[in-house]
Amino acid sequence: ISKSSLGLDAEILNLAIPALITLLLDPLLGAVDTAMVGNIQSNPELAKASLEGIACANAIFNFVQKCCNFLAVVTAPLVAKDVASYMKKESNFEDLEDGKITSSSKTVVAATMLAFTMGIIFLILIETNTDKLLSLSGGNALDPLAYNEASNYIRIRALGLPASLIGVVGVGAFRGISNTKTPLKIVFTAEIVHLIIAYILIFQFEKGAASAAVATSFSTYLQGFLFLTVLSHQKIINIQDFSNFHENLIDLVETAKNVKNTVRNFPERYMPVLLTRRLW
Repeated sequence: ISKSSLGLDAEILNLAIPALITLLLDPLLGAVDTAMVGNIQSNPELAKASLEGIACANAIFNFVQKCCNFLAVVTAPLVAKDVASYMKKESNFEDLEDGKITSSSKTVVAATMLAFTMGIIFLILIETNTDKLLSLSGGNALDPLAYNEASNYIRIRALGLPASLIGVVGVGAFRGISNTKTPLKIVFTAEIVHLIIAYILIFQFEKGAASAAVATSFSTYLQGFLFLTVLSHQKIINIQDFSNFHENLIDLVETAKNVKNTVRNFPERYMPVLLTRRLW
C-alpha cells in the first residue's frame, strides 16, 4: 500500500469519524431525553403517557427529517463545486485553509432560505393537521392522556422545524469545505444545552412530553443560530446575499440539476478509474 493511499485513508477517516459522531449525537442524547421523561417518579402515570406520546409523535418528525435530508446532501457538493471553481481561478489556497471562502455564499444562502421556507411549510402543515398526523402514526390506539401528551409534544416541537432545517444546511455547507469537526462542536453544544433545559423542565415543572419538546425546540434554534454565526464569521456566507436569495435560489436549482446528473453517471464514468487507482 502506497503512502499516498494511507494518507488518503487517514484523510477520509478524519472527515468520516466526526460526521458519524454528529449523526449519532441526536438519537443518543434523544434517548437520554426520553429516559428522563420516563423517570418522573412523582407521577408514574404521566411518565408512562409521555413515553407513549413521544414514541408516537417521533414517527412524524422522523418522516420530516427523511424528507429534508437532501438539503445537506445537495448543499455539500454545490459548495465544494463553488470552492473548487474559486481555487482554480484564484489559486489562493490560504483562503481555503482559513475557511474564508465567499464564493459559496450565494449557494449556502439560497439553501438556507429554502430550508427556512420548507420549515415554515412543514410547521403550518403539522400545526393544522396534528390530529390527522397522529392517526396516521398510530395515535388512535393511545389512551386520552397519552394522546394529549403526543399532541402537545408535536405542536411544540414543530415550532423548531425552521431552525432545525437550517442546521441541516449548515452541516452540508461545512462538509462542502471538508470540515466535519465544526458541525460536531455546534451540534454537541446545542445538545448539551438541550439536556440541561430538559432536566430542569422535566423534573422541576413535571410537564411531561411538553418539557422535552420545549427543550428540543430551543436547542434547534440555538443550533441554527450557531451555524449561521460561524458560517458568517468564517466568511462562508455573506449576510448581504440574503437580500438576493430569489436569484440565488434559481442558480441553486439549476446547479443542483447538474450535480444530480453527475451523481447519476458517477459509477459508470469514474468507478473504473477509482478501482484502477486503488489496485495500484
